[in-house]
Formats: sequence, structure tokens, C-alpha cells
Amino acid sequence: TATIAFPPGTHPPNEKAVLIFRQSLDPGSPYADVAIHADGHVTLQWRSSQGAITEDATAPPSLGTISIARQGNRFTAHASDSTGQLHPFAHIDVALRDPVYLGIGVCAHDATGLATVTFTEVRLNGVDVTTVAVTKP
Repeated sequence: TATIAFPPGTHPPNEKAVLIFRQSLDPGSPYADVAIHADGHVTLQWRSSQGAITEDATAPPSLGTISIARQGNRFTAHASDSTGQLHPFAHIDVALRDPVYLGIGVCAHDATGLATVTFTEVRLNGVDVTTVAVTKP
């Protein structure tokens, strides 16, 4: 779980921050993530098998807190509503073998640009991890 903030200013609508589970660091690796985009929309995104296309399910716009939970091969994405409460909005089954990579990420959706996003209230299994700022092309 994390609260995401994009700095003031104009951003490409698909600039995003993610909480992700990946099978490997290979670019075509199977994965599941929850992403919040600069325009506020939230998606559960996944790649079911090596090299497959990315698919997604969209939630209503969020206030900025997102979460993804794994139970076996089931990944459930949550987004905050207008009161700040987290609610599940989609789930998908993606077969990932342990160990998996778990992380945070940023995508500028601009091959020549940078994106800066602040992650706060980062929690893993309910335990506070840290506050981090990430800049990534």
C-alpha cells in the first residue's frame, strides 16, 4: 500500500506510479501491478505469461492511495474513494513462482522525459516501510 503524489504542473495523462509483483527483471516477465496515473485513473495491470501483452482493468479515479494484495496466484487491486477508504476494484490470477520481485515504479510515458512521483505511507504487510521519491524516464 502507498499514497502517491504527482508534483504540481502538467503531466502526460498516462504518466504513472505502480506497486508491482514480477516474476523476474526480464522486460517481458509476467507481472501484476496496481497503477495510478497522473490524470487520477487507477488500473490493475498484468502480463499472464512471458512476453504476452499487458492487460488491464480500470477503477474510478482515486484520491491517491493504492494497494495490491497477493494470495497465492490471485492479485487484488485496491484504490481509495472520496473518503480516503481503500476498496478492492479488480482481481486477476497470474501464476508467479516464489521468489518474486516486489517493488515500486514510475513510468513517464515519454521516452525523452522524466517523471517524479512521491510515495508516502509505503506499507508492506501492514508495516511502514519508508517515504521515497522516485524519478524515472
